[in-house]
Amino acid sequence: TIVFQCLFISGDHVSLRFTHLDLNNWGARENCSLYSLKVRDGRDATSPLIGSYCSRQIPNTVTSQGNALHLNLFVP
Repeated sequence: TIVFQCLFISGDHVSLRFTHLDLNNWGARENCSLYSLKVRDGRDATSPLIGSYCSRQIPNTVTSQGNALHLNLFVP
């Protein structure tokens, strides 16, 4: 698992815009069983889940409610 944390000044929001997502290069399955990206609204893995993405689906722009986004890229 690879973890990214986007944290900004209190009172700000974080927006993440995807222009490309291709987890098929790593043998991803359509059901996200092997490779996936989870985006959470907050600082850690217990924050509310915004979305789980896999394959080549390009998510809409994601915006946090607060000043942090937590991203987990799951790879075997």
